[in-house]
Amino acid sequence: MISRTRLYELRHPWRAHKDTFTLEPSGGAPRPDWPAAAHTFLTDFLPHCQPLNCALLADELARRHNFQRSRAAVAAYVRQHFPQAFPAPKRGPKPRRRWQCAALGELWQHDSSPHPWWPADAYPVLLLTLDDHSRKILAGSFVRSDTTWDHFPHLRPPIETCGLPAGLYPDGLSLFGHRSPADRRDTHSQFQRAFTALGTAHRVAPDAPAKGKIERRFDTFPKRLVSLLAYEKITDCKNANALLQTQIAWHNQHPVCRTTGRTPNAPTLTTPSGQTSWPTTDANSPVRFCSNNYSAFERLPTAIAEALDTPTDWVLQMARHNKLWLQIHALSQVRWSGRSGD
Repeated sequence: MISRTRLYELRHPWRAHKDTFTLEPSGGAPRPDWPAAAHTFLTDFLPHCQPLNCALLADELARRHNFQRSRAAVAAYVRQHFPQAFPAPKRGPKPRRRWQCAALGELWQHDSSPHPWWPADAYPVLLLTLDDHSRKILAGSFVRSDTTWDHFPHLRPPIETCGLPAGLYPDGLSLFGHRSPADRRDTHSQFQRAFTALGTAHRVAPDAPAKGKIERRFDTFPKRLVSLLAYEKITDCKNANALLQTQIAWHNQHPVCRTTGRTPNAPTLTTPSGQTSWPTTDANSPVRFCSNNYSAFERLPTAIAEALDTPTDWVLQMARHNKLWLQIHALSQVRWSGRSGD
């Protein structure tokens, strides 16, 4: 009986010289048998080694019998000769199949996490916003408190750079709104009211696994940022945000997503228009906001045009296109009247 590796080693000379190829006697087993004393010790000790600890077995073999083997080698030997010693693996949670948006900007996942990022009287809060389709982190910032106003300045730069998303996907925190609104008049928080008025659908995640993409980032960043912030001796939001941007840039550029097979910054992802790269235009070139080309952003309401007292097409002019796609040219000029139901 030969291994698969050895079979493929023999395959090449056989194909090269089929007429003269002959098999030679094997050199024997490459690894000698374990000493009988070591095998006897494992036989007697394994019933008492609960839970199974292969590192302990390796240490005891070296201490008692001067027989040096790594923990992995001991585990392989025990698995081969004492299979009953390995407990049956516990059945884990059933994998949860999550849907994925088909286009960039169709849905942004958004969340916040208070955490002891550095020594402080109150936990600083990390805010993150991620595009569901590309897994690109669009914005990240440290703030001192988790309030509605802290989220608005955080979300304004990605909106001005990337355009409004078709939908926003936070959890059921009361700050965001505990359930999805039925229409723009059925809002449950100021956060919902603002984005519903802008034409962005507000969907509330039923639980943490439902928005697993952003939750995984809140599992990754605490394992990295806490150590980096301590190493750099950073204890304030300003310097922490500078460090955070370097980590976000690295995350967007280098790690490859197992599902998409691309990095978040990969230029071959699908846009709402079905193209394979972001369109670029001149800074002064107006672009019609038509459903054929930008259906994911067609929901911008006429309330913005009314507030600016200008045609809707003017509001939807393109700004300079360096990285992503649609920019709202005059979003900073919008002033809401504050009337009930606006």
